[in-house]
Parts: sequence; C-alpha cells; structure tokens
Amino acid sequence: MTTARQSNWPARLNAFLEQRRAMPFTWSKNDCCTFVCDWIDLCCGVDPSRELKLRGTYDDARGAARVLKRHGGIEAVVERAWRRLGWSETTLPYARRGDIVSLKTDHGPALGICLGDSATFAGPHGLAFVPLAECLRAWRVG
Repeated sequence: MTTARQSNWPARLNAFLEQRRAMPFTWSKNDCCTFVCDWIDLCCGVDPSRELKLRGTYDDARGAARVLKRHGGIEAVVERAWRRLGWSETTLPYARRGDIVSLKTDHGPALGICLGDSATFAGPHGLAFVPLAECLRAWRVG
C-alpha cells in the first residue's frame, strides 16, 4: 500500500504548524511520536500510530520508553510504519519539506518535521526549531 500526500499538503502543513506553535509537549498527546503521526494523518490521511496502538498507552517519559522498547525503539517504529505505507528512508540532504526527521536528544532520538533547511519538534513550550544539519535521519512522507 502506497499512500501519497494530499494535493494541498503545503497549506495543511502551514496550518498544522500554526496550530501547534504554542502547544506544549504532553506525553501521548503532543510528544514527538504523536506530533509526527498527527502531521502524517493530516497530510496523507493515515495515522501510523493506530496500527501500533501507541496513543494513550503512556503518560510520562518512563511509560513512553517502555512502549517504545517493546516495539524495538522509536526508529524501528518508523521503519515498520514506512514499510507498511510503501515509503522509504532518504538522506538528510534530500529530505523535503514535510518529511520526518530524527534528532539525538539526551533522552534518545526524537522525531520532527523537515521544513527545508531546518526541522521542527514538539518542545516544552511549543514548537522547537533546529537546523536540519543537526538531525540524524530522514524518512519520506508520501
């Protein structure tokens, strides 16, 4: 099954980022996994977290780590979902606006959205932005 981006995805991305601009990080509601899954659902009409039943199964960092460990880690979750969707990993120089990226943090890899030369992530007080060059990996969306 290959799922494509909807034709109006650029406007959807802008609206999504505006909506999330000041939304604080909240486990299982607006953390790195749910942030990117909400974007993919809005962009392509499919929520990768549904199949893995991730939402609502944790409410803190410890619970999230336990769930992710059970699935082989956050990058294994992405790889499994991407295979099912018919998508693939790409290299950072070829990441496009709207693709998913990972970033090394003190708590392990975090997922965010590529914006071109930068990427955005669910942060403590809303969106956090980092240069794309600081990211580790990238996966195509659609």
